Amino acid sequence: MPPRALTRLRSICLAFPESHEEIAWGAPTFRVKNKLYAMYAEAGNHHGAGREGVWIKARPGNQALMVRDAPTRYFVPPYVGPKGWVGAYLDDAPDWDELRDVLRDAYRMTAPKTLLAKRDAPASETPPKRARAKSTRAAPGAKRAATEPDAEARLAEFLDKYLPEIVSFTKSVRAAMRRRLPGAVEMVYDNYNALVIGYGPSERASDAIFSIVPFPQHVSLCFLQGATLPDPKKILQGSGNVVRHIRLESAATLRRPEVAALIDLACERARVPIDPKAPRSLVIKSVSAKQRPRRPKGL
Repeated sequence: MPPRALTRLRSICLAFPESHEEIAWGAPTFRVKNKLYAMYAEAGNHHGAGREGVWIKARPGNQALMVRDAPTRYFVPPYVGPKGWVGAYLDDAPDWDELRDVLRDAYRMTAPKTLLAKRDAPASETPPKRARAKSTRAAPGAKRAATEPDAEARLAEFLDKYLPEIVSFTKSVRAAMRRRLPGAVEMVYDNYNALVIGYGPSERASDAIFSIVPFPQHVSLCFLQGATLPDPKKILQGSGNVVRHIRLESAATLRRPEVAALIDLACERARVPIDPKAPRSLVIKSVSAKQRPRRPKGL
């Protein structure tokens, strides 16, 4: 008989349209159109390493947020952790409603857009055919997409879900980052866990160097390639394999010598540097259908 948690996990994943299970690497994996979005990890093998769990594909920035906010429930899994996947423990009364939302988000990241369009369309409608999207991966020296006409308005809508003081705080931090990083592409992910505004040399999430993340009561600056940065002042927080962060007191925190030095060093050591002469752009990358509350409870 399969473990109870696996039975529950299977019932959630297989309820998604055209999702199927396949045994790979000795474990049940869950896929859509044969593309992997979740994998069960048994406690008794090297995947689980003593604890039953599930590895889930996640949007950029979500792994660090989830592990930081709930380290007893989420972890950085081996093998796929460096790619941004998040692990969830299944052996200690997991929140199945939240896991369903996280798994749904992973499924929607992976499923073909045509399948999602059919699923989301009203029963009486046939989704219109869409032109094939061009790749956003820029070749060296290639022009990048300009800011979408309504990107600033959409970002303002995302921010309006927060308390006014957090909106003002985030806008001040964003203005400071834009001044420090001329030529950066701003990538916006209105994720399940939080709004994320990333900064990098292109629209590729894997090239992003920083992100600012507003929470219900504070704002953080994430160093997305920060795990190997020297930090003599011990101001970087986090223990994952890739990301570190600083909880900001105000936008002025960015001007503190030790913080400014880390920002400069992160830019110098980035896998792909930001070209300060490149045109600035703002791109809305994704919006999660279901989201955690952006304000404290009761407000």
